[in-house]
Amino acid sequence: MNKLIIIISFFIMSCNHQETFIDLKNHSRKGTFSRGEDKGKFFYYQSVLVSGISEDLESFKNELLTYHSKKIDSVFQDNKTIQFSSIFYKKNSKTSYFIDNSDDPGGFSSEILSDYYEEYGIAEIITKKIDNSDSYKTEIKLSKM
Repeated sequence: MNKLIIIISFFIMSCNHQETFIDLKNHSRKGTFSRGEDKGKFFYYQSVLVSGISEDLESFKNELLTYHSKKIDSVFQDNKTIQFSSIFYKKNSKTSYFIDNSDDPGGFSSEILSDYYEEYGIAEIITKKIDNSDSYKTEIKLSKM
């Protein structure tokens, strides 16, 4: 009887799965546009690992958008910030390296997070401030998953 309860508990827990998000602190920064009409204005980006990906695409997109939206107010407090991007990757043995490490572009081996986007990238969400207003436009680009 106890084994049946344990099996049922695992089944219920697996049905109620939820995405887990891990901020990659070494891959989240504020930068300055260096040319063009946005020269001198700021952008902010964050890279995030995701595990427990839902198979319900609409639900999953909403989870990504909700996660991204949590930082919008703080990112756009500076009036010179005009863009905020979140780049999401599948969490696995390759991408987990970046939880504690920055890019390592040289030496015997090379580990650069963006090199893994084609294979393990999930989505990029970009929010841009609309000129001369307090409004924003957000776009989500899903990669092949």
